[in-house]
Amino acid sequence: MKNWYIIYYLFVFLGTSFNGMGQTSIADLVMYEDTLKRTAVIVLNGKNDSVRIAANSQFHLLLNDALSLEKSFKYPFDSLTTIACLTSPDNSFRIFNWNLPKDDGSFNFFGIIQLNNGKKSISPLITLNDRSNMISEPEYQVLDAKNWYGALYYKIILKKSKGINYYTLLGWDGNDRFSTKKIIDVLTFDEKMEPLFGSEIFNNYKENNFTRVIFEYSKLASLSLKYETQSYTKTIHKKNKTFSKMVSDEMIVFDHLEPLDPSFMQNYRYYIPVGDRYDAFIFENGSWIFIPDVHAKNPVSDKDTNRERPKELDLLPPK
Repeated sequence: MKNWYIIYYLFVFLGTSFNGMGQTSIADLVMYEDTLKRTAVIVLNGKNDSVRIAANSQFHLLLNDALSLEKSFKYPFDSLTTIACLTSPDNSFRIFNWNLPKDDGSFNFFGIIQLNNGKKSISPLITLNDRSNMISEPEYQVLDAKNWYGALYYKIILKKSKGINYYTLLGWDGNDRFSTKKIIDVLTFDEKMEPLFGSEIFNNYKENNFTRVIFEYSKLASLSLKYETQSYTKTIHKKNKTFSKMVSDEMIVFDHLEPLDPSFMQNYRYYIPVGDRYDAFIFENGSWIFIPDVHAKNPVSDKDTNRERPKELDLLPPK
C-alpha cells in the first residue's frame, strides 16, 4: 500500500512538472523506476557473474521498456543512483550508462541514448554495444553504436564548430585487476541522427590523428580528469612579436602520468600521477589543443575523480 500512496502523491503534486505528461504515464514510470532501482543493485553486487549477468539482462529490458513510454524523456529517474543518466547541455539527448563488474576484475559497459523528440510523445532509443575488447588501436577509430568503446560517462561537454555539435565525453573504465582507465571521447550525430564516437579533433597530443584519448594507470593510483576553469601560459603572436601571457579558460584538466621507473615505459599498470603536474586540452578553432603543465589550483573533488594518492607506492614487482 505504501507504494501506492507514493504514486498517488506523484499524481497530485508532481503531474504538472512534466508539462502535460499523463498520470498513467507517471504511474508506469514510477513502478518501472522502483523495479529498476532494486535490480540495479544486483547488477553491481550480485554474488557471481551468473547472477549479475541475469540481473543485467532484466535491467536492460526494463529500462528499454520504460524509456519507450510516452514522454519518458521528461522523467528524471533520479533514484537510479547506481547508474549514470546524463543530459546533453542542449537537451537534445540523454545517455543512460552503467557497468557490469566481472569476477575476473574486468567490466562490461552498457548504454542507451534517448533522443529528445520534441513535441512527439515517444523518444527514439539507441542501444550501445560495448565491443572494446575487440577494437584494435581504439585511439584511431571512429565507431558506431554497434561497435562502442564502452565506458561509464560522468560529463558531457558541448562545443560547436562549423555547424557541427561536438559532445565530448569524460568517462571511467575499471579495466582489470591491475590498471584503470579514464577516457576522453567525442560523440557526434550524422544526418540520420545515428551516433558516431571518436573524431580527429585532438591536436598536439602525441599524434594529431587521435580520435579519442585513453589514460591507463595503476589500479592503486587515482587520476583526476575534469572540465573546469584553470590558468595556463599562452604564447601570443602579434605584429611580428611573440610574447607569453597567463590566461584563464575552461579546459579538460588531468594529472600528468609517468611510469614509476623508466624501465616500465608503456607498461601502464605502473603509471601514476606525478606530483602536482597537470596537463590539459583547450578547445580552439574546432579542436582540442593539448597544453602541457597548466597551472591548476584547488581542483574540486568529487566521487568520479577522486584525487587521493595511493597510500603505498610499492608497485614495483619483486626483483
